Amino acid sequence: MLPDDLEEEERYTLSSLSEHDYGSSCFYSLSDEERYTLSSNQWKLGKTRCVGSSHGWLILAEDQPYIYNPFRGVSIQLPSLRSFPGFTGNDRKDIYSHTDNDDDLQVEYLLFTHLVSAGWIGDSKWTDLQAANKFSLFYMDVIWCQDHLYALSHKASVEIWDFSSSASSVPVKKMEIEPTFFETEVELKELSRDLYTNQSYIVEAMGEILLVVRYIGQFVGKEDCVPVPKKDRSLYGCTYTTLKFWVFKLDFARTVWEEIESLGDLGLFLGGNHSLSLSTAGHGSPSCRQNSIYFTDANWSEMDSSHWGWAGGHDMGVFNMEDKSIKQVYKTKSPVIQPPPFWVVPGQSTVETVLY
Repeated sequence: MLPDDLEEEERYTLSSLSEHDYGSSCFYSLSDEERYTLSSNQWKLGKTRCVGSSHGWLILAEDQPYIYNPFRGVSIQLPSLRSFPGFTGNDRKDIYSHTDNDDDLQVEYLLFTHLVSAGWIGDSKWTDLQAANKFSLFYMDVIWCQDHLYALSHKASVEIWDFSSSASSVPVKKMEIEPTFFETEVELKELSRDLYTNQSYIVEAMGEILLVVRYIGQFVGKEDCVPVPKKDRSLYGCTYTTLKFWVFKLDFARTVWEEIESLGDLGLFLGGNHSLSLSTAGHGSPSCRQNSIYFTDANWSEMDSSHWGWAGGHDMGVFNMEDKSIKQVYKTKSPVIQPPPFWVVPGQSTVETVLY
């Protein structure tokens, strides 16, 4: 469902789709459970690839990347990736954007999770934050909250950087919070790294900072319940499946993570998009469930290494925090969806579509 504030002509830039059109991009609405397409003349994808989404903007990567709002048909060019030292072109789920509007001045912060950099609209090159600061080597996730950047490092620690002085100032590292939950969560320890992988996300939820750990198992088939060791996966053509999520809340006073069992009326949306939470109260749609985690496939290493095309984009669903069950969010017979889906947020209070 498109946001209510769009003009009438903008509402119909997406048309109903009965069969997948490979010359276009497709959206699935959580609210009305319908599929829509954006035709190739509306969506000038070319040879670019979508590497993420944030605040309704899709991030499209090529030598000269740009961001595109499919609901308004607006695109903004970004500095060339060649201007950022060390960029290999393989970074995924990499860019988080945040827009401030102050006296009609629009500022866009974009940060690569593996190589921390920032770009502002109108810049001719990226600003390398790692060169001037003691940032970690790479990051699993980043969020922006009240002029602070919360960066989840590869060590599972969370760094908090202050950008409040001005858009062009050098950020100041305020603190780094160690991953205390790994020391106390017994069940996490029992999951062998040879049989399972994990992904972590950092989310702002009603003023709280949450850390979400997602565990993924490697299996021969969808009905299989025995994970396959890493050394044998190439023999079976294994696929991967998300099994469970753990959620922790940051106690700022004690700088520790506390596990929580419920999200209340919140729903979390994780994957290739910037991680976010939304209240489901008054949403009026059975498709958007409270106390749940909606997730799409962001297992880039597996997708990139799956040379025979047996995996990719398929690992998506909704995890119920109460009974720990996982249900499909979109029914498809295909074991592979390429490019992988992303959550897209057309408005400030609703998540309506999945891009694929």
